[in-house]
Amino acid sequence: CLYGFTAVFLAMRGDGVIVVRSQAVGLAVNVVANVLLIPKYGVLGAAISTALTATVWKGLTYYYVRSRYGFDPSLGALFAQVRNK
Repeated sequence: CLYGFTAVFLAMRGDGVIVVRSQAVGLAVNVVANVLLIPKYGVLGAAISTALTATVWKGLTYYYVRSRYGFDPSLGALFAQVRNK
């Protein structure tokens, strides 16, 4: 998870609606990508669709946390803070 635990953070902060909305966008991306990719690429298309869906979903929650709460919730930022201490 390069984006960290953004969905859990948002749910704990009372922003569960944002998590559900981002999951709904991810669902739409998944359905469209599956329809487009699976007939041509089979299992590889399904894998690409799943990876794309996860990236979109986590990207949306990451963007929301970053813009609303003003911090970088990525694991890279967490590791950088731990290294600097």
